[in-house]
Amino acid sequence: MNYKWSFIIRTGGRDFFIEDLMYNLRTDDISIYEGGDEETGSLTYYFTSIHLNHLTEPLDIYDKALQLTFLANAIELLIQENKNNAYFIELERLIDVENNSPIFINQTKRPTVLDIDFTINETNKTTKRHIVSRIIELAKTEEFIRNILFIISEGMTFISMYRALDEIKYFLKSNGDNLDNLGFPKKGLINDFTHTANNYQSLGLKARHGSTGHRPPEEPMNISDAQKLLTDIIKTIFIKYYGIDIPEKKDKKFNVSDLFDK
Repeated sequence: MNYKWSFIIRTGGRDFFIEDLMYNLRTDDISIYEGGDEETGSLTYYFTSIHLNHLTEPLDIYDKALQLTFLANAIELLIQENKNNAYFIELERLIDVENNSPIFINQTKRPTVLDIDFTINETNKTTKRHIVSRIIELAKTEEFIRNILFIISEGMTFISMYRALDEIKYFLKSNGDNLDNLGFPKKGLINDFTHTANNYQSLGLKARHGSTGHRPPEEPMNISDAQKLLTDIIKTIFIKYYGIDIPEKKDKKFNVSDLFDK
């Protein structure tokens, strides 16, 4: 596949997530490659996609590329047990590949909607079933997957996770299902999460609301437990509705072979 546009990826030292995608991801939806001098070690990572080829305006290219990286970064968040260890694709300079020339962009704010038209430049299903390519392949046709990934790509904060929980409840209701059926009863961790997320006295500016006069929970849920809860719910939905068992990285020595279908 010939790509028209690529972005230099910002990295901080050795980035295992980027390296994994570069060596193992085989899909035109998201592609990572490297360039530079191997002998001197001055290598640069690049991000590209077939979904950028039809675009001509730098700001549009940047906007759509960001959206694609959000999908991949959200999957990385779901995979990581410790969300603080997640590696993210961060875009720097835009490159005109054919002319090998950089293009200056007055970078815009984070996109607030996901509006990639996946019917343009449709690609064949990847032959190598990496978890990232498999989920993105599904996201092209499944609105719930697109929405949930886009929401959590902002970072798994109490506000974004509450928004994700709303999306989950709506999806389940649309399918005649609910959280109780999935093993997550309202009277339990769900209540602990919502009461904490809503309460200004517990979270301050990280809460969904300002002061409402409601008492804070006796034991507010900490962010790690909230992230685990939402991750477990999303993983359960992926198993039940899409037959995908999302793996878990417990440390940096994770075997990347576990990211492929068995």
